[in-house]
Amino acid sequence: MRRPTRWALGTAASSIAVGGAIALVVITTGSSQGHPQPPEAVSTIDVQPRACLLTGSTVNTETASRVWAGVRQAAAHKRELTAQRFALPTGVTADAYLGTLAQMRCTVIITVGDDLHSTAPTAAAGEGPRYIIVSDRPPTAPGTTGLTPSVATASAVASAVLGAVTS
Repeated sequence: MRRPTRWALGTAASSIAVGGAIALVVITTGSSQGHPQPPEAVSTIDVQPRACLLTGSTVNTETASRVWAGVRQAAAHKRELTAQRFALPTGVTADAYLGTLAQMRCTVIITVGDDLHSTAPTAAAGEGPRYIIVSDRPPTAPGTTGLTPSVATASAVASAVLGAVTS
């Protein structure tokens, strides 16, 4: 068997070096389709309108289900609307949890349950989210929409949510 000549070894080494240099240039500069583009945003969830449903401890599950269906219906109609559902944790005051939802940038907060009915109007008096209150005794405070459980159908809730988000 013949040994490779110096010329063959030199040619092979040069080819490998040139190929490596080309690969390095392509990897570090990107493709040849123009200037590199900044990456697209992963999510716009922080700037999208958000509808947050908060259910209290005295909520009727049938009413809560109808209201949640209305919130989802509104989100299906307005694609950029994010719908979220929360239950008031045991031992947490409604005031504190409503404040948390406001800090989470909920555009509209829907409360269901008589134990939440007196807290939301106080929170609604200031700037910030709009409130939809589903209760046997819905308040009539500025920044709120009141619905009784018998009136809180999915379509009525969806209409109220869309109205609150676009106003």
